[in-house]
Amino acid sequence: MMVKLFLCSYFAAVSSFTPQFVGGDLKGKKLAFIPTASLFEEYTDYVDEAKEAFENLGLNIEVLDVSSAPKDLIERTLQSCDLIYVSGGNTFYLLQELEKSGAKTIILEQVKGGKPYIGESAGSIIMAPNISYAKDMDVAEKAAPQLKSFEGL
Repeated sequence: MMVKLFLCSYFAAVSSFTPQFVGGDLKGKKLAFIPTASLFEEYTDYVDEAKEAFENLGLNIEVLDVSSAPKDLIERTLQSCDLIYVSGGNTFYLLQELEKSGAKTIILEQVKGGKPYIGESAGSIIMAPNISYAKDMDVAEKAAPQLKSFEGL
């Protein structure tokens, strides 16, 4: 199965490429929308802009905050969705919460199985083998004190 990654720094500006990336019409498809990285940020307009862009494409959006959702809801949502979107924000906080919740493993399984993954900024960076280079942009220690490794997805 081919891995399908759409990695960008600002999704709203490139959202028109999504149907081509997925390979067809998106109307009625279910999107797992993970805004968790943005919870540690002051500026978050890009999250609303991405959500609006997905709505304009006809997707049914299910917001999933992996830092607070129960594991069974995370698992059910990620397995039942047609696409996964992970927003920008603090990369280290995002990785910490994906690991703590178990979502990291589920996302990896889904992506390796061919489910399309869309990552914006931090959501893109976590797909790298190692996220330590994001220290130039994000504060690691304060945002993610429980993060043991900078190994990405």
